[in-house]
Amino acid sequence: MWSFLRKIMWFVVLVFLQVLIFNQIHLFGVATPFVYVYFVLCLHKEIGKNWLLLLAFAMGIILDLLVYTPGLNAAATVFMAFVRPVFLHLQTPRDLEGDFSPTSRTMGWGNFFRYALCCVFVHHALLVCLEYFSFDNPLLLLIRILSCTFLTMIFVCVCDLIERR
Repeated sequence: MWSFLRKIMWFVVLVFLQVLIFNQIHLFGVATPFVYVYFVLCLHKEIGKNWLLLLAFAMGIILDLLVYTPGLNAAATVFMAFVRPVFLHLQTPRDLEGDFSPTSRTMGWGNFFRYALCCVFVHHALLVCLEYFSFDNPLLLLIRILSCTFLTMIFVCVCDLIERR
């Protein structure tokens, strides 16, 4: 029961932080952290695929409604949730079995960081490509994807440290 309530709290807190604070950050005009992806990253491993996609869609569409983006966050978040089981399977230690919440505590820092980095990169690649909807300047596109990924990973690690305590 407490785990469920904590997940709801993270959902609400991350949505409000993203809308009120993180969407206002544009480091060097290219990097914006998308900290809300932490919610999808830390859902239990054995969650059903339908629930995973539904929760990712809910997170994305709520953000889209609050920041007036036409489905960009929902599409990127659902795609990240769709490929998440593959990255999670690749980075889960062999001795870790059963249902667990993917965090640095359960997976170890290295495995969690690689898992989160893959998911965040896929999310940002799709989000930025949908946002620009053009490949006229591929260098700027790549810089934006990498800088957003780097900045988001900093905040994902901070969120993981906060949840650890």
